[in-house]
Amino acid sequence: MRSAEVSIEAKYTDAKQFTLKQADLHKGERYALVDGREFAFVISFSGEEWVVVREADYKDLRERADSLDTAL
Repeated sequence: MRSAEVSIEAKYTDAKQFTLKQADLHKGERYALVDGREFAFVISFSGEEWVVVREADYKDLRERADSLDTAL
């Protein structure tokens, strides 16, 4: 799934576990960066969704959210 700003790789499973490889994250990130997008990986375990992003991207999102809160 892609938007103008983010490329999201999503996997769905009803299993109790999922193997995520660093190489898969790097590959998805490379494709996103070529298109000028941020990258996120989503895994859904029977409908419960988890998002994986780089720590630096997470911190940036938190800072932007905090600045919006103070602007209100």
